[in-house]
Amino acid sequence: MFNDIVTILTVWFVCMALLIGFAPKAESATVVLVHDTIIIDGTILASDVSRVQALVDGHPEVKTVALHSQGGVAIAGLGIAYLIHYRHLDTEAYGDCVSACAMIWLAGKHRMVRGTVKVLQHGIYHEDGSNLNPEELAMWNVILTNLYMRIAPEYSKLLVDQLNNPIDQFIQLN
Repeated sequence: MFNDIVTILTVWFVCMALLIGFAPKAESATVVLVHDTIIIDGTILASDVSRVQALVDGHPEVKTVALHSQGGVAIAGLGIAYLIHYRHLDTEAYGDCVSACAMIWLAGKHRMVRGTVKVLQHGIYHEDGSNLNPEELAMWNVILTNLYMRIAPEYSKLLVDQLNNPIDQFIQLN
């Protein structure tokens, strides 16, 4: 019961954050469907969540989400990760997959990486590069612990522990 409440609250928070616009001024990722694969290439922004959802809802043949991104908005990465996890889709990094992209990659039922591609994660920070305050850090800790325990329990402690790491300190997940 408690896990269901946490999930509902987490999804509610993600939706509210998307509505109020935690999005930097950047060009949105390219999101396209090719056969049974959704391809996400570029900066992951809030608008990409609804674009991915529309493709998944409108195309039951979708099996895989292919990724190449240097990251984007963490809350958008969470939204897409939840969608992938609950739809039991596979993920594939065909180009380097960093930050918000790594959150999405972790959500895959089966996770694949092409060649020498790297999947990298770092701590969460503000758009201007400043660190989170203790209350923000605590909020993200709850949200990400819930997400990672569901989608990638083998990475959960490692990922949550590195939340407060500097922007330029990455951990490689593959």
